[in-house]
Amino acid sequence: MAGGFTSQALPEAEARAFRDELTALTHRHGVADAVTFTGYLTPERASAALHAADVVVLPFTAGVTLKSGALLAALAHGRPTVVTAPDDGGDELHRSGAVAVVPERRDSAALAATVGRVLADPVLRRRLAERGRTLAAGYAWPRVAAAHRDLYRRLLGRHDG
Repeated sequence: MAGGFTSQALPEAEARAFRDELTALTHRHGVADAVTFTGYLTPERASAALHAADVVVLPFTAGVTLKSGALLAALAHGRPTVVTAPDDGGDELHRSGAVAVVPERRDSAALAATVGRVLADPVLRRRLAERGRTLAAGYAWPRVAAAHRDLYRRLLGRHDG
């Protein structure tokens, strides 16, 4: 488990309870020695962790959308990524073919089956990695900044460089 738990969607007390729940699950299922909770990572260490991953799994309770920084980081690093679907059934991300989608959240059997399928299929991993990089490139900060600059120029009626 790379990274911290606290976020805008998961305040500190809830994040701590969630981590405790996950820790208890690792003990209950006898995998505690195989699971590491890193806590917050510097950008360099987070990048190294992503490069070391065979697959990134984002089983978010509310599903995963393109608003997720964790998702965009995984895709930009060229990691095959498994995500859960949001309530609305998906968006550009889920139609892009850049991720493997688990349609039901909190379904460990479906999650394990999807991760297993991705791990077992090198062609699928390569395709997800390539499509993911391409999708993430559209959300990179230089591209976002250029789109904003162009919008402001249009709104202000300026066409100069």
